[in-house]
Amino acid sequence: MSPQNQTNPVEQETHTESKSQTGSSRATYSESSELKDRDIRLDAGESEPDELDSQSAKSTSSTFGRWRREREKERQTEIAREQEIREEQGRIAQLRNDPGLDGLLAEDQSKSQTSKRRRPLTRLRKILYGVGAFMLAVLLYIGLVFYSPLLSVQTIRVEGASLLDSVQVEQKLEPLKGTPLTRINDQKVRELIDQEHVLRGVQIEAHPPHELVVTLKERTPVAVIHQDGKYVVVDSEGIKLREVENADGINVPLVDVGQEAPQDSAAFRTVANVLSALPSSILTQVKEARASSTSNINLTLKDGVVVQWGTAEESDLKAKVLTKLMEAVHEDQSKTAQQGQATNKVNTYDVSSPRVPVTR
Repeated sequence: MSPQNQTNPVEQETHTESKSQTGSSRATYSESSELKDRDIRLDAGESEPDELDSQSAKSTSSTFGRWRREREKERQTEIAREQEIREEQGRIAQLRNDPGLDGLLAEDQSKSQTSKRRRPLTRLRKILYGVGAFMLAVLLYIGLVFYSPLLSVQTIRVEGASLLDSVQVEQKLEPLKGTPLTRINDQKVRELIDQEHVLRGVQIEAHPPHELVVTLKERTPVAVIHQDGKYVVVDSEGIKLREVENADGINVPLVDVGQEAPQDSAAFRTVANVLSALPSSILTQVKEARASSTSNINLTLKDGVVVQWGTAEESDLKAKVLTKLMEAVHEDQSKTAQQGQATNKVNTYDVSSPRVPVTR
């Protein structure tokens, strides 16, 4: 054997070990690569070939095999934990959605949500019910008060009639019977009476359930004028109230205005102002009133006594003074008569100066 072909035994052993280590390293690297590929396939959901199972069985004694097994256990634990979490969440969702599965919290939550949904509807219903009840009450009130026969007129009573005949007025108001009291007004009553020249107005008063009281506000007659052979009763404005056969039965004085219409006569307006100021107790005693001028007005009483009035100024004061003066004279005459003495008759009352009245 030549020296070149001789090999040092130590070197040969070392070379042999190096080759074996190199081969082992290659085998380990190859196994590690295959295991990594296997893990990747497992993560992707792919099945592992049977060859890997055989290789894994062969490498169970290695350190990497133990690491792999531990990692598999941890992965399985994580998968089981995730599965438990999903199952728990599913049970909770089932309890919340189904109150019958002993889910008190879910039942309360369901009631709360239902009440929240129904609350606006309940408020709206309350408002609608309230409005409906109010409208029904209004309709019932209108029907009862304005259209129901429960408050219809059955009796009509007329008051304040002196120039007009109350019986005739009641007959004219007959169409109002059967009409509800609330539907009758002054204008309607006045139109039925149809006496504009006599009435200043009317006043109605309802006495439920069936009585209507009509008070006439007639014009006040203050004089009788004689024209064209007729005696006409007029008020202070000269408006004709009625015609009479003679002036004897009328408790107002006769006023001479000639042929002028009383509304156009200055003498009549002057006398009318004086007569309007007189109280009814004196006016009924006046037989005639004359005004020769605006400053010379004289009244003649039914017993022949003359009242010198003067002008129409301060007529209200003159009327009060004349009333007091006539009462004093009457009282004095009564005392004198009781004493058996002759009474002094007064022929004239002069109130032209009302602050210094004179009797003659």
